[in-house]
Amino acid sequence: MFYEFGKIQNPFHWMGDASVPAFLQFLVVLSEFAGGLVWMIGVVVPLASFGIFYTMAIAVFMHVGLRGDPFVSQG
Repeated sequence: MFYEFGKIQNPFHWMGDASVPAFLQFLVVLSEFAGGLVWMIGVVVPLASFGIFYTMAIAVFMHVGLRGDPFVSQG
């Protein structure tokens, strides 16, 4: 099944036992799902873009900033 569908089904606890608060998990689901719909419809695009930008910026930081260079094998 699609990964995003699990987020929509359980928007407050989709990260499992992560230390991220439920409210922030919900904001990620909202910006990814509703942001894409808003882009397609063309309503409040700047607000949707703001949410998607910061969601992806945090994702890049969590992946690259905490794990190192994504293009170099660690093993």
